[in-house]
Amino acid sequence: MFVRTYGAASRGVDVLPVSVELRSGRGIQFHVAGMSGSLARDAFLRIRGALQAGGWAWPREALTVSLSPGHASLHPEDLDLPLALVVLAQIGAIPPTTLPHLCSVGSLGLDGSLRGHPTGAHAALAAAEAGCRATLVPAEVLPASSGSGPDAPVYGARNLREVVDHLTGARPLPRWVHRAQAASAEPEVPLNRLHGDEHHLRGVLLAAAGEHHVLMLGSPGTGKSLSARALHGILPALDRAESQTLRRLHAAKGLIRPDPWEPPLRSPHAGSGVAALIGSRAGGRHQVDGGAAFLPGELSLAHRGLLILDELPEWSRPAMETLRIPLERGVVDLARAAGSIQLPARCLVAATANPCPCGYFMDAERRCRCTPAQVRNYLKRLSGPLIDRFPIHLETRVAPAPVNPEQWEWPTEAAAARALVQRVRQADRSNVPWTEAAESCLRQGMRRWRLSGRAQTSLRQVAETHALCLERHHVDEEDAAIALQYRVFDRAGWLESAWSAERPKHRG
Repeated sequence: MFVRTYGAASRGVDVLPVSVELRSGRGIQFHVAGMSGSLARDAFLRIRGALQAGGWAWPREALTVSLSPGHASLHPEDLDLPLALVVLAQIGAIPPTTLPHLCSVGSLGLDGSLRGHPTGAHAALAAAEAGCRATLVPAEVLPASSGSGPDAPVYGARNLREVVDHLTGARPLPRWVHRAQAASAEPEVPLNRLHGDEHHLRGVLLAAAGEHHVLMLGSPGTGKSLSARALHGILPALDRAESQTLRRLHAAKGLIRPDPWEPPLRSPHAGSGVAALIGSRAGGRHQVDGGAAFLPGELSLAHRGLLILDELPEWSRPAMETLRIPLERGVVDLARAAGSIQLPARCLVAATANPCPCGYFMDAERRCRCTPAQVRNYLKRLSGPLIDRFPIHLETRVAPAPVNPEQWEWPTEAAAARALVQRVRQADRSNVPWTEAAESCLRQGMRRWRLSGRAQTSLRQVAETHALCLERHHVDEEDAAIALQYRVFDRAGWLESAWSAERPKHRG
């Protein structure tokens, strides 16, 4: 007897269809071609135990199963379900005609329960590639599913008995549908809780509206981390395509997002390395046709959301410098001898830093215990090319001037700020005209502070964002001047001017 069905093999962020074919003959052996001996023995024990728990006897025949492609999955136990289905078809428990157009994934327990890795929820992608008409996955990973087409439903089952009842028509499983987009949750840090001045609050809103990376420098306790987390509360909800992409990226790391429509928030520790930030190749013998399996890093897990890098100078130099291209291009290109991949990494990055080892170099009230050499060496950890890729620089203070609500024309409530950010992000920026006064202001600032060509591009983008926030369809001198105010830490002579006689408490 010959039976065929399909499973799905996860290779990091990729999901591949796996053809599962069974032929029976004389004998009592069970052999799986395309799976190592130890894995095949483990699968046999799990499948036999699940069949016995459901009341089915193991067939008294030799069973030869072929997996194509073989050795493909990072989680080979997810092929338990298709292996069990071809065995059940061989003993007549389910009609063999139901299997050729079915793709299924899941690991079986000895009691017949169905479990799985979150990547199994994306088996519908493999099913579409194989031409299958339906997909079966463990019910517990359904929230991570990226969905399916109208003619290829996805079903979730809790155990092997439910799968058999569904395929025989005794008790069909309900079709899984996408969770509707709910109202945005209350932000963890509301915007109106920030105690910054007008310049600071405007910078936070501009960073969110224009997707401009922001670098915050200030003494401990001045609200750097609080401002970074407030950014997350005003980011707009994800659309369907962004949500599906993020589900796949998070599932590759074994994560299920509780709210698929909320922008992700990632805040890795300063001790994280290069692989944690940009991703890495998965370990083990998991290759297909010479390719390698890759796992996403924090930059990709924060795609279309917020990545907070607290205490940036405390990160290792290789980890900091590996941010350069992702910050500029919004993608991560990983290349190894066995293969390469491009992962999305279009996230808003908010980095914080103290100005010196003790943290009080910019504090007018507390004494800084660092020498000028110590301050310079500490800030040298932030290279010029890295700072150049942050369009907005914010200097936080202990007691900023409070915002006057009567004169403040920018939103402070989360809903209004989120609406502003959404409107500006959707605006057409293809041809925003600049006045001659704005061009002149930009040229003067570039010459005075000797900024780079990349900084000029960033300044133009921030100025256009500011104009769009105020619902102007052109950039004038005020927009250019405000954009220049947010380029602080890469100005020529900034450190020398900060170390001035106006701060007598600093140790010489």
